[in-house]
Amino acid sequence: SEISNIESATNDKPKKNASDLRLSDVSVEISEIVPHRTLAPVWLTDRDAEVSARLHPAENCPALGVYVFVLTLMNNSSSQIDEIDFKAAVPKGVKSRLVKSVSRLTVPSPFSPPPTGNQILLLQCSDGEQSSLNFSFVLSYSINEEPSTIIGKDIMLQLK
Repeated sequence: SEISNIESATNDKPKKNASDLRLSDVSVEISEIVPHRTLAPVWLTDRDAEVSARLHPAENCPALGVYVFVLTLMNNSSSQIDEIDFKAAVPKGVKSRLVKSVSRLTVPSPFSPPPTGNQILLLQCSDGEQSSLNFSFVLSYSINEEPSTIIGKDIMLQLK
């Protein structure tokens, strides 16, 4: 019938699965992110490091197999932090994208909390059913024009 021909014509388009989605097409605003109810934040560095890093899992799931984290960087030094560069290292089959990167953390003020910067980290797993992954990173920065690097390896991240 004519109706079934129209239905089959509109349903012929292949449906996108997690591996067809481009991570660069995923958009999430920090104001829209909801902290995860059951997954706790994960310290990526020592809490007292000159620059400490913590990953906060989010409830948001903008697409099948895409997980949202907020990366918080804190300046625990007595100087300004410049040239901040965070790179995620993820297993094969996983893609990562850092949104709205932070390049500088101001000088801390006495009697105030340490300066912080938030970045959005998107992780895309080709297997949308994955519940955890092994995460590594490289965090580079400069203090008083002295370069420093922190490398974190084999951190187990819970995704759901």
